Amino acid sequence: LVALPLSSQAAAAAAYEACLAHAQSNLDFNGCGQTEIDRQEARLNAAWKKAYACFDTATVTGRDALQSLVTEERSWVKWKDAACAFYYPSTSGDDGFGFAGREGQVLGAPKCRIAIVAARANWLETFAKDCQ
Repeated sequence: LVALPLSSQAAAAAAYEACLAHAQSNLDFNGCGQTEIDRQEARLNAAWKKAYACFDTATVTGRDALQSLVTEERSWVKWKDAACAFYYPSTSGDDGFGFAGREGQVLGAPKCRIAIVAARANWLETFAKDCQ
């Protein structure tokens, strides 16, 4: 077999899985998840800047299109913030660990957030690439 170089995304996914495989405590699992969330958020921010730069704001059409994207992004951010909330305890809950328990908080919630942010970053990266 020939080993092919991994894409940066594949390498990062492998690093995240390796981190999880070596984690021994909830604190370790949480750290793995937060590191990957931070990496995906950085990708998202870089992709947003490139997508934002696609619009010719010297024209009414360009300004209107950019405003539509900004409005859509604000809606997406609200959805992103709410999408995985069920993993966390409610303030009125009786157990303090939420729907999925402590494991859901340190494993399920980060995976949920990672998937959502990565998908948006992928879309924005493609959009920015296509606009050039």
